[in-house]
Amino acid sequence: MLFSRASGYVLFPIVNAVHEESFVIGWSPFRNAMPGDQQSDPRDEPAPSRAARKPQVPATAPLALDAIGQRDEVLRQRIGVMIDRLDDLRTLQEDFSSILEPIAQISGELPRASMRIAELDASLAQERQSARIARQESADLARRVAMMASELTEAVARAEKLDGDLRDHDG
Repeated sequence: MLFSRASGYVLFPIVNAVHEESFVIGWSPFRNAMPGDQQSDPRDEPAPSRAARKPQVPATAPLALDAIGQRDEVLRQRIGVMIDRLDDLRTLQEDFSSILEPIAQISGELPRASMRIAELDASLAQERQSARIARQESADLARRVAMMASELTEAVARAEKLDGDLRDHDG
């Protein structure tokens, strides 16, 4: 609500049309709407012919119009807040959809990945068993090599002793 003391007019908001996302607001002038306004305008002074033609507006009418204007302004503000909230909801919806797309892809790939992991686990178990068997065979072969090396050393020692004995007999 706007009031001009110079002209004696009060401007009240009036909603002319409601569009999808905005209001078109106009202003309507009312003269001497403020109670207790002592400013006089020569056009407002009662003249006998004017008084007969114009009915006097009761003092409560401007207050009622002021209340209606204030309610209109409050409604406009509330609707503006609701529009902002709807924009926020639209933004949140877009954000959630951008988050859900990768999650949906991951959930679609999960069964395939689970099967691949099971295959890899089976392959790893086979490789571990093969490595264990190879270690056992390697340990067995190392023992056999050590035994053969020991036998070879004994055989070489015996051969040298026999060779020494033969030389002693021959000579």
